[in-house]
Amino acid sequence: MTCADLKIQLVIHPWDSVINHYPVSNHEVNKKMEMQMKKYFGNVGMRYTHSSSLNRIYRKIKSYRDTSPGRLFSFLAKTEDC
Repeated sequence: MTCADLKIQLVIHPWDSVINHYPVSNHEVNKKMEMQMKKYFGNVGMRYTHSSSLNRIYRKIKSYRDTSPGRLFSFLAKTEDC
């Protein structure tokens, strides 16, 4: 990308977007998060499972811990000329 004079604006990690974690749906990821929240925090944790901030944090942690070969990343880049 640097040889093509592209500057990376955004990196989308493996679990940040359904584009990268397909065929697992967003619904399946959210259900897994709900199960883990209930496991560790009981019914108190279930109150917060619909929080978009918590969902982003969960996906960031999941992306960080995922070391499987072949995982996908997406990039948003633009040229310096613009």
